[in-house]
Amino acid sequence: FTIKRGVKMSAKTNMLVKIQQQKERKANKDSKLIENSDEKILNIPVTELQDNPFQPRLAFDEIKMNELMMSIKESGLIQPIPVASYLKNCKQTYILIAGHRRVEAHKRLGLNTIKCIITSNPDDMEMASMAIIENLQRHDLEIIELALQYKKLLDLNIFKNTSALANAIGRNNSSIGKTIKLLTLSQDIINDLQQSKSTSDLVALDAIRKIQNQETQEEIYFWFINEKVSRADLLNKIKSLNPHKNQILTPLIIKETSSGTHFIINTDDKTKLEEIEKAINQIL
Repeated sequence: FTIKRGVKMSAKTNMLVKIQQQKERKANKDSKLIENSDEKILNIPVTELQDNPFQPRLAFDEIKMNELMMSIKESGLIQPIPVASYLKNCKQTYILIAGHRRVEAHKRLGLNTIKCIITSNPDDMEMASMAIIENLQRHDLEIIELALQYKKLLDLNIFKNTSALANAIGRNNSSIGKTIKLLTLSQDIINDLQQSKSTSDLVALDAIRKIQNQETQEEIYFWFINEKVSRADLLNKIKSLNPHKNQILTPLIIKETSSGTHFIINTDDKTKLEEIEKAINQIL
């Protein structure tokens, strides 16, 4: 099957949505179907929508949920949510592909129905991939949630490796690999990242992950978060934790500028350069 990067509507479907909105304003009917040969737009009671078993989203951000509710209350639902349709025991069944936040917002607002775009009879792999990839297009995912979604796609063998995944969703292969490895951080750090969304600095978190002692890892992480030090300060502190590596990294200067964090190596010795680069990869 073809992996889709979310569910996109055609120009024709956009036109159908506008027509449907006009009909709803006139008739105020709970369920009005518009369809063409490829797509369906249907108002479905929120109580009939079943959760996607492959939905990886972990929790709702209450602030963003309130913002979404306000938007829906004032302007309505901008785009239908993607839903899978199955005929089960002679009864039509609807399962969310994505859009759990929008459904939850409708429920909290007391709205009985929600506009859906229907996909008929997708298999499990399609359900999983569409749900996860739909979520990956969001910009408010915290970094552990992102790591879990990447891992889910690989665990389901939807993609053979991080390189194939990177190509499919248009993201950097190295950053995907490093993000997944964050799941090996101590549980206290993972909990803080999920609950407080303390940082999404992948470079900093990857360096903290490489600290083998868990207590030291947590100490450095919470120092970084609570003291709000720069990434360069963090990397310099981690660099000093390992005396042997620190000696190798003596020519290395880590600086923070407006354009980012920079590694400056004060040596022209090729052998030393190779040692320094290896040490950087191991501890930073």
